[in-house]
Amino acid sequence: MMNLKKYNRKVNEIVDKTISAVGKTVSEYDDVDRQLVCAVIFGMVNAFSMDEGINPVQIQGAVIGFLVNKFNYSVEQASDFFDFLVRCTEPEYHKLMNVIIHKGIDAYQYLDNKKVLGKNINDMINMVKEAQS
Repeated sequence: MMNLKKYNRKVNEIVDKTISAVGKTVSEYDDVDRQLVCAVIFGMVNAFSMDEGINPVQIQGAVIGFLVNKFNYSVEQASDFFDFLVRCTEPEYHKLMNVIIHKGIDAYQYLDNKKVLGKNINDMINMVKEAQS
């Protein structure tokens, strides 16, 4: 099993590579971008964590950490959003976010292919925004 310091370093790498693949800085994200990218990363972090046998408390700490440190959520917002994402792992709770989380689980395999990862995430963001308008 991976030690906590190495685990958090890997989670930060997942976050940084994903932000880079999207192709714009977090400060350029609107609320929809931010929520969708965070949901994708949540899925990616869970895929990685399952592979490594990481316990749920460590996952919670890492996710809240990146929501606060990388996406500028307050601790309370990050905690609430984490709880929402966990509930979204049940398809009947929120079908769209469930699909996006699963896209993140699938996207984990493309972490080292910036072009494919970025295209997949941006295509998904554009589809969601088009459906909302």
